[in-house]
Amino acid sequence: MWFVISLVGCAVALAAAGRKWGRWFYLRYGRNFLPRSMLTGKNRAPTPPPSPTKDVQSVEGLLDEGGEMHETVLSMSTDDYRKASLFATGSFDLDFPIPDLIGTTEILTEEHREKLCGHLPARAEGYSWSLIFSTSQHGFSLNSLYRKMQKLESPILIVIQDTDNNVFGALTSCSLHVSDHFYGTGESLLYKFNPSFKVFHWTGENLYFIKGNMESLSIGAGDGRFGLWLDGDLNQGRSQSCSTYGNEPLAPQEDFVIKTLECWAFV
Repeated sequence: MWFVISLVGCAVALAAAGRKWGRWFYLRYGRNFLPRSMLTGKNRAPTPPPSPTKDVQSVEGLLDEGGEMHETVLSMSTDDYRKASLFATGSFDLDFPIPDLIGTTEILTEEHREKLCGHLPARAEGYSWSLIFSTSQHGFSLNSLYRKMQKLESPILIVIQDTDNNVFGALTSCSLHVSDHFYGTGESLLYKFNPSFKVFHWTGENLYFIKGNMESLSIGAGDGRFGLWLDGDLNQGRSQSCSTYGNEPLAPQEDFVIKTLECWAFV
């Protein structure tokens, strides 16, 4: 009996002096006599285990309650998913459906449409192409072109065929109108089909996207040069290298004569 009393007294003393040795004595000899609360702090909440960091995860974090290994599934943003899908295919060539045309074209072939639709802004994808203006139907007048685009909210595809049958043009981020200053966004671009198909996107060098008045229309500029310039009669044009798009001249000669011009909207 005196042995038990002595043992209990030692356990209590050691619990007060050091919880490590007190816990050992309790587990080894005294748990049949002492309540467990004597070895823990009063009303002290348990400390949760540290969560694994985003970059480092322990093997224990991969075990379920039954001790079995399981897979960890991480969420992925839409952009990450798209990039991962592109890399998984090993190619960035995506198939775009050839759009339907609302109106009759004298320039665009199926091959032209197939190549161009891969460079449309996202908000224009999936829409039919509607003919808004054509020199064959509405005459060779820049003023008529502006009138046809009043109250129109859509990117505009300008398609030009010169008298040498070269096909080239521009995609503008919005409808064309008279303005004293440049307007538009970096969605705008220039393109050409001859001798091979090339697209020239915004370089970020300046914001000279689009500017028009009754005498002329300019798309892309810098250092006194224009990526694409058209006169008020839609008869003469000019294309030069410009810093807005870092483009090559769209026609074999800088100055060209327009045979046909068409403007298409995505509505």
